[in-house]
Amino acid sequence: MPWWFLTGSTTDVSSSTQFVLLPTELITITQTSSVIVGELASLPELMDFVVLLVLISTVVGAIFLLITFFLKNSNGIQYFISLVFAFLAFIGATGIYLIAISELSAATVGSFIGDGSLEVSIPGQITNIALSSSWGPGIGFYLYVFATIVIGITLFQHVRTMTLFTSEGKAERKKLRKKLYNYFKKLIPLTGIILLIYIIYDIGFEKITDTFLQISPIYILISASLTFPRLFIRNTQWQYILKSQKIMVSYWTSMKIFLISYFYGAITPGYLGLMIRIPYMKEATHQPFGKIFVNSMVETAVHGISLYIMMLLGALAVADQYPEILYGALIFVAATLFIYVFFINRDRGEKTFYFFIRIMIPKVFKKHLTRFVDTFYEDFPNLRDLVIPFLLGIPAWIIIYSQIYIISIPLGIEIPYFTFLVLYAIGNIVALIPITTAGLGTREAALIFLFGLYGMPPETAVVISLAGHLLTDVLTGIYGFIISLTEARNIEYKEEMQEFLKST
Repeated sequence: MPWWFLTGSTTDVSSSTQFVLLPTELITITQTSSVIVGELASLPELMDFVVLLVLISTVVGAIFLLITFFLKNSNGIQYFISLVFAFLAFIGATGIYLIAISELSAATVGSFIGDGSLEVSIPGQITNIALSSSWGPGIGFYLYVFATIVIGITLFQHVRTMTLFTSEGKAERKKLRKKLYNYFKKLIPLTGIILLIYIIYDIGFEKITDTFLQISPIYILISASLTFPRLFIRNTQWQYILKSQKIMVSYWTSMKIFLISYFYGAITPGYLGLMIRIPYMKEATHQPFGKIFVNSMVETAVHGISLYIMMLLGALAVADQYPEILYGALIFVAATLFIYVFFINRDRGEKTFYFFIRIMIPKVFKKHLTRFVDTFYEDFPNLRDLVIPFLLGIPAWIIIYSQIYIISIPLGIEIPYFTFLVLYAIGNIVALIPITTAGLGTREAALIFLFGLYGMPPETAVVISLAGHLLTDVLTGIYGFIISLTEARNIEYKEEMQEFLKST
């Protein structure tokens, strides 16, 4: 059924245009006394993606509706959440379609709904004919909106029968907030995945596949061989920081723990899984959680500063064309350094932490978190101790981007080596935004733009990003995964870590 239509007629000529979702077509049929002509108009590629989003959102909504039929307790929180998500999915699909079709109709006939005189061409005639026309949403769209309204009414009636929003439903509301938070936490990483799917769809899967096949196995082996020196440099960097905090652990133990955490980092948004090394270090060293937490944060920060310098150089490389990138990079670095400098001071840092604990943390967790903060600044490293780790971070980043550059050579890239390194650093910073697993989608979008300034085709940029992720992140993570399978965890420390996570 059509989701949008346009009709026009005169005494001798009539024309009808319909937009249908499956298949996604804009069909025009023009009829005169002597001829009937059908035509398929060319639609922007973005409309195909919009229709895909509408269909995905509709299927998701239908699944949540189906779930409600299998929930025995129709007054329970799970039933309510399923109904809410179904309604939001249908509302989202409706909103996406309205925005897209409004833009399309504004560019063609001037508005989503309207009437007026429009010119149409008749085959066999040189001149166009003006038809008295009207246009607007079709029966398919009205039926979809009706279905959405029915779900909304059902949700409203269900809410009226629940005790959730009454004065007696305080415990239920707390439970609902927790469940909603967990749901959204799981759904947020899908943002980057959807973006990546769109990028691949927009470029063309066949183009990307053909580009992947151009990468020579020899270059892959050469690039992979650089993984080990990179890991030894990173572990040496961490060892310096560990010793500055009087945390004594063998070189091989810290390497194993880092590789295990790298595996979790490669499969979590913003590489947050790297923090899994905290309980492993707790088990290996028996040091306080607060002290180990600070050690992990300091190592990440020092390693990150080296990346920020490369990012600034990349922003300078494109400053002539896009000075706003340089301004954004400077603001980002300045804000990050301010946070570092602010919390280096023990007195200032502890006062800030205790303030937030006092006003934001529930009473039942205050004791645990206060004890945790008490050990933050125990053997805190001074700036002099961090000079060598900072310097070691620079070759570590150069090696990792060199690995990606090596596998890019068979693709015929024409970007200078140094420019490639610093531009990739910008893409890597974008990938750290914790909305998608390991930066998938966000990194590809950034690199398409940055490398496109130097004439690189988008399919090449996507392949470089994905191949680089597989070689530098996933391959390294596989080493950590294998090690994690052989490491037996101590139950006592598992329970202590669970208590710590609950409190934070």
